[in-house]
Amino acid sequence: MLKVNLDNSWPLLNRSINEIHHLFRTRQLSPSDLFEACRQRIRDTKMLNSFITCTDDLGLDQSSKSNERYLQGKPFGLLDGIPISIKDNFNTKNIRTTCASKMLENYHPPFNATVVEKLFDSGVTLMGKTNMDEFAMGSACSESYFGSAYHPWNSSLNCKFCLKSENPKTITESKPVDDKNCWFITGGSSGIMARNVNDVRLVFTCLHGHDPRDSTTVAVEIEDCEHLDLNNLTIGIPVEYDVENLSPTISKAWKDAEHMLRDAGLRIERISLPHTGYSLACYSILNSSEVASNFACYDGIEYGYRTSKMDLNLEDLYITTREEALNDIVKSRIIAGNYFLLNQNYQKFFEKSLRIRRLITEDFVRAFQTVDFILTPVCITHTMNYQEWNRMDQTEEAIREDYCTQPANMAGLPAISLPFKLDSDNHHLPIGLQIIGRRFNDYQLLKFSEKFQQLAQFPHLIFE
Repeated sequence: MLKVNLDNSWPLLNRSINEIHHLFRTRQLSPSDLFEACRQRIRDTKMLNSFITCTDDLGLDQSSKSNERYLQGKPFGLLDGIPISIKDNFNTKNIRTTCASKMLENYHPPFNATVVEKLFDSGVTLMGKTNMDEFAMGSACSESYFGSAYHPWNSSLNCKFCLKSENPKTITESKPVDDKNCWFITGGSSGIMARNVNDVRLVFTCLHGHDPRDSTTVAVEIEDCEHLDLNNLTIGIPVEYDVENLSPTISKAWKDAEHMLRDAGLRIERISLPHTGYSLACYSILNSSEVASNFACYDGIEYGYRTSKMDLNLEDLYITTREEALNDIVKSRIIAGNYFLLNQNYQKFFEKSLRIRRLITEDFVRAFQTVDFILTPVCITHTMNYQEWNRMDQTEEAIREDYCTQPANMAGLPAISLPFKLDSDNHHLPIGLQIIGRRFNDYQLLKFSEKFQQLAQFPHLIFE
């Protein structure tokens, strides 16, 4: 059946989902063969430390069942047989889910997160659970209990915000609207990382929708994008994102993208989002408060790590277990969150942050009255090597690097990060730009992002 040479599987694994699906349907490739090619890629890139857990047995079983469905002419859909990886803070039934922590090092959840269930129902092949900062608190995947993950473009560098690991090349990442996404996990939203925008759209179509097990999701139909005229758009450039410490190469890439879009016939308009500067402080308070509440269950009693020290009273058991099993960043957020939630501080910090979040949201509502999409940088500084990163205050650096991406989270807006060009001043690493869309306009955002991707013509990373 297989006509593709698996000894040279890199070109195969650079194909889009639509291209792979065509190979499946025409029997030039089988899901089992693609699974083997992906498994070999994971072995070849083991030095990146991308995976915490590989699910070889499950993946082999899932790909074999996909084989049978294609042979019978009854595949579940475009994702049937497509290999995926899942970040290790999504619950996967009977598969180790560690959140890259000592606390959950041996935790095997009894249920799947809703997004995982939807992916499995679509027939995907799970390759494994990927590395991350402990409990997703960090920016460079350098805070994992299982060791740092490394940048696929240059393994001496940290992988600021972007390593999903099963596909060690260019990353396109989409963050859907928070309360439209389907979690069974408190807080945040799940993002999709893929090799191109159309792949993101296919996965998003599978995942989006109301989750009856999650009270933070809403039953709203996402608007289609049939009426979107790609030649008659206005793109907003927020002046507040042109900060003093913005890297010159990132600033130039941002301006180059502006010129590219103008040359393509789109209108460019300067806009103001005046409360942008408050977003990071607002997020820090709200996130720490949520962490303080959610982490009460990690006490060494119900599940997770428990200290081996004996003869401890209940309070000392809690203290010792958390001291041994949580890193400093997680503990600092728990402490900060409890401080913000104290009776004497609740109104001064927590409630005020909720009001600021509303002001940030209103900024975007006003901006979208005159523009269709907003274009911003993703990071304000270039990717560093580990020596540079370790010399810095990593907590402060992590917070600072969220400056451009955090406001969209605060406002509950869909956003996507796209690679735009290579940084000639920094190891020829990718520079990404962010596009933000209106609330519930996810498909419009993806349609415009495809146009941006076509205009940018960003090169792929190919392993020799």
